[in-house]
Amino acid sequence: MNLRQIEVFRATMLTGSTADAARLLHVSQPGISRMIGHIELQLVREMVRLLSIGEADVGFSSLPIDHPPLVTEAIGSWSLSCVFQKGHRFEQESAVSLREIVKEPLIAFSPDTPQGRMVAQAYPRAIDPGRQRIEVRSGQVACALAAAGAGVAVVDSLTARAWPHDRLAFRPVRKAPSTQVFMVRNPHFPASALEQALVERVRQGFRALRRGPAEGKTRSDV
Repeated sequence: MNLRQIEVFRATMLTGSTADAARLLHVSQPGISRMIGHIELQLVREMVRLLSIGEADVGFSSLPIDHPPLVTEAIGSWSLSCVFQKGHRFEQESAVSLREIVKEPLIAFSPDTPQGRMVAQAYPRAIDPGRQRIEVRSGQVACALAAAGAGVAVVDSLTARAWPHDRLAFRPVRKAPSTQVFMVRNPHFPASALEQALVERVRQGFRALRRGPAEGKTRSDV
């Protein structure tokens, strides 16, 4: 990460949202979202190398990593939510079917992303690749575009919950599959107290999500 990326990441962590980070740094929110997407992509490739040589202590991944000597452990799971601009008709629903989602202008993930693969595998015939749509690689970018009224998007439930809800709303996708989140580390290096505390906080966060109120009853229609 270069100094600008570190500055953007720090501002986002301090403020809790890309919108507030943009205000803090006096730049546009889409610019912050794009930078976060670039950071994710640059890291989502460096993780294995840094963990293998001991330059990073622990990583978190939506996919299991089979790369000796690294070990992975499932610590939680996420599912899919539909995000859209406040005031959209979906806001009246407790959950949204993919059949309804694909009728809307769609902000879709690239097929080689975890979210894109998940949607393609779960609903192989639901999305027409020839249909006009916006393609993204980052959940933050998808939420920013949806909040601006560019369309609706299917993102992971964690990103949907973390986004400021003054302009964006979300509902769970009916009958959506879930995927696990993995902790990745190198067992050849002892875990520090800070690493152990971070991992436990992440575990607690996932447990809190499971204890939270139900996101709506599912129905049989897809």
